[in-house]
Order: sequence, then structure tokens, then C-alpha cells
Amino acid sequence: MDRGWSPRLGVVLVVIGLAAGCATRQGAIPPSVPTGGADTGAVGVVLREFEFEPRPLKVKAGKVRFLLMNRGSVEHDFMIPEIMEAMGHEKDLVQPGKTKAIEVDLKPGTYEVICTVAGHQEAGMKATIEVSS
Repeated sequence: MDRGWSPRLGVVLVVIGLAAGCATRQGAIPPSVPTGGADTGAVGVVLREFEFEPRPLKVKAGKVRFLLMNRGSVEHDFMIPEIMEAMGHEKDLVQPGKTKAIEVDLKPGTYEVICTVAGHQEAGMKATIEVSS
């Protein structure tokens, strides 16, 4: 019996490799992007039609740097109305395929984050930010 590579074994290995690649969620946060609070660097947030990821966002109180990565096909925004509107903060529009960093000072509590692009919040593009002390 020949113990070398057979075409059937090659097909099995290709199928296993493809299945492993499909096991990760499409557009998931790249492993190189920290997802912790201010003490570990930026908090990676993926924006796409019509959601923020991860859900909920969990951060530590203080200055938080959000790294907004638009993995969608249209522009999206990241707004914490309770905090950012009071500061007179402009929209943080992120074009498709682009990344933008913003910094916000957050106190412990729970906040809502929304996309202010017309119709996006209504389509479900909102999430919760849980801020611990």
C-alpha cells in the first residue's frame, strides 16, 4: 500500500482548511487590535450594516480611545449622545474600509452608542457601552 499523498487526502485537507477559515466571524476584530479599556490601549469597534461589534462594549472609566473600523459598504458614525452631544462633538463619520480613532472621557455607568447616519439607528445600529470603575 502506498503511504504517499493521495488526491483524496489532499481534498480532505483543503476542506478542513476552508472549514477552519469559515469558523471565524466575517469582519471580526483583527487580533492585533486591543479590545480592553484605557489601560490596554484602544478599544476596537467594528462598524458595519447595521451593527457595532463587540456588543456590549466594555471599558474602564477614564479617557477611552475607540478605534473605529468601518467594515461596511457605506459610511457610519459613532455617537454617544449623552456625552458627545453635550460637548458639541462633531459627527465621527468613517468611510467604508477606513479606520478612525476618537477619545472620550467616560465615567462609570451605562451609555448608548448610535450611528447618526439617517436610518441606521432605526435599522438597529446601536449598542451599549458598559463603563466600570
